[in-house]
Amino acid sequence: MNDKELHFKNLEKLKQKLIEGIIVSSTVYILENLIKKCFISKGEKYMKSFYLGIVIVLISLLISVFTSDWTLLYKITGGITAIVLVLCALFSGGFVDGDRMGRNLFSETKEDKKERVFLTTRLLLIGLPNFLTALTVYFLI
Repeated sequence: MNDKELHFKNLEKLKQKLIEGIIVSSTVYILENLIKKCFISKGEKYMKSFYLGIVIVLISLLISVFTSDWTLLYKITGGITAIVLVLCALFSGGFVDGDRMGRNLFSETKEDKKERVFLTTRLLLIGLPNFLTALTVYFLI
């Protein structure tokens, strides 16, 4: 292999790495903007959370493709699903006993309850695409 062929081959490798870097950085930028829009703006509240869950699945898919390890797909999405379920239980009061839950429900205002249900629903919508992906990939692989 002469110097020109070696140089061309190195340029091709560099080009491939650059393309992969651009894809990853643009995906991170898109995810960052989606997170900001989901938790700051008021319109289409629930669908934005679902779209955020889909974006997380797509990022997990990209990571699995770049590493050529398809088990990462269900590990990442399954882990995110577990985290979301724990957060939902924490925010909804699922880890407290009945007496404490009754006192909490008695003392909370309608706005507090509305915010608690809203947050729990959004978290579940983020976790739904991740759960479905983890379940599907786990049984296919």
